[in-house]
Amino acid sequence: MRCAALSTLPSRAGYRSLEIKVSFLRPVMIETSTVTAHGRVTRRGKSARFFTAKMRDKNEGV
Repeated sequence: MRCAALSTLPSRAGYRSLEIKVSFLRPVMIETSTVTAHGRVTRRGKSARFFTAKMRDKNEGV
């Protein structure tokens, strides 16, 4: 999500998180295949932006 957030800001601009919610649905184990993360901007306002992120292994698709 940080990369998604930074991609919406001007160069050298900073930001801070207002709220972070994390849902753990299952563990990542040593036996788990490669995990890929995708961050997405869901709403871009003047003073706040909203993002989602998902992590998937190769068996789940994206």
